Amino acid sequence: MFKGSTYEIIKDAYPKHRWLPWKFHQTPKQWWASRKNQLQYIEWLRETLGYTDLEDLYLLTASDIIKHDGMFREILASIDVIYILRTHSTKQVACYYDKIVHYPN
Repeated sequence: MFKGSTYEIIKDAYPKHRWLPWKFHQTPKQWWASRKNQLQYIEWLRETLGYTDLEDLYLLTASDIIKHDGMFREILASIDVIYILRTHSTKQVACYYDKIVHYPN
């Protein structure tokens, strides 16, 4: 049921809390392979670093991602995410975030 994931067990036990899978010792298997999860992390990182505009993501460095528990290689490997962030207008990217990233209250 929980696929051997501490994150899944805790998320199921406390569903109203906004858990951050990348803060656990190990993320669920294949978690970083999901575009939705990568964008969830990028949005959290943007908020954590105080970026107020999506254009601020151009300031993001590999060390920022690693320092904040991200999987740099997996995020960069997602060509779709990089493509969307670099080739669409800020408004288009914001709409994409709204469709994909959902944080429960």
